[in-house]
Amino acid sequence: MAVAVVCLLASGASGAFGLLGAQQGGGAAVLAAHLRPAKLPPSGGWVLVSARVRHADNCQTEPVSTGALRVALPPRADCGRGVYTASVRVGPNATGVPQEVTLALVARDPKGWYTAPLRVLVMSAPPAAPAWARLTRQAVSYKWSGYVAVGGPFYRVSGTFRVPFVPPAATCGELVSEWVGVDGSTNRSLIQAGVSEGDVDAATGACRPGHPSAWVWWEVLPAGSTPVPSVPVAMGDEVTVSVWHGSAKEWGIHVTNDASGASFGLRHRYDGAAQSAEWVVEAPTDPAACTSDDPLTPGVCEVAPYEPSVPFTKLQLGGTATQVREDSLWQGGRPVSVPSSLAAGGFTVAYAASPRR
Repeated sequence: MAVAVVCLLASGASGAFGLLGAQQGGGAAVLAAHLRPAKLPPSGGWVLVSARVRHADNCQTEPVSTGALRVALPPRADCGRGVYTASVRVGPNATGVPQEVTLALVARDPKGWYTAPLRVLVMSAPPAAPAWARLTRQAVSYKWSGYVAVGGPFYRVSGTFRVPFVPPAATCGELVSEWVGVDGSTNRSLIQAGVSEGDVDAATGACRPGHPSAWVWWEVLPAGSTPVPSVPVAMGDEVTVSVWHGSAKEWGIHVTNDASGASFGLRHRYDGAAQSAEWVVEAPTDPAACTSDDPLTPGVCEVAPYEPSVPFTKLQLGGTATQVREDSLWQGGRPVSVPSSLAAGGFTVAYAASPRR
């Protein structure tokens, strides 16, 4: 759960605010001050301000900067005995981003005043999950793992993922891909873009056992995938992919390596029905390099043992979903790549098979 952290800044061996305070004439001074409790929920709460002061007739907690939050302040109080306490109501924070509130503890005497800052950081509540997340059901896939929105027609899908690491392999029969796209789940059409990892030279398609690499690509069926050498990518980079409908039969693809800023975009004719949208980790199909005894997955490669889990964030979907599938990838009669539950921030996909020995 997100919390609010309430901080009181003080310095100086004597317990006074030192350079963080400001004095205007007179002899009033704040010797020590505290805020309790130190944590508040995003819904806000009461904070108790207590202080020891010197040569002050009255004290007050005043606003300096309250941002978008409501703050209920107490009236001025007598602190002639050297002690000041006050309760301040802060929040709630409904802005969706953390908010800092700055207050001033002001101690006054007839000739002047002394003020010291109090800062309250109120964290925001986690964002709400997308409405279409309520439509989720679990399913088994022999191709990929992740989330598939079904319904549509969809006109836009985007997401950000982190490219995982894969170990060197003895053959080129193990690959893994992460991609975002439209169609491919309920029909034979597909427009997509993403990143693949494995012991393959992306430019030539040649097998390079023991030398894993990662490469960006795009694809519009029935044509094969096209590498994008203008956007180099390394394992561990974050990549954002967007696919959207432009006009008539024209669709757009855009890929950005968020780590380097390198990007690629194009527009391409696409005649698919746009009945599904996907954010997935896939075991690619390569009949030349991969064989399968399972008639359900001819030419599907064994998914490479990637790590760590692949996070998908900043999910965006244009169109109406009637169902959302949580697909787990099964190979050899067992789950090998499994997504987490869909939350407001997105989801992760984890390699679930035993490590290769």
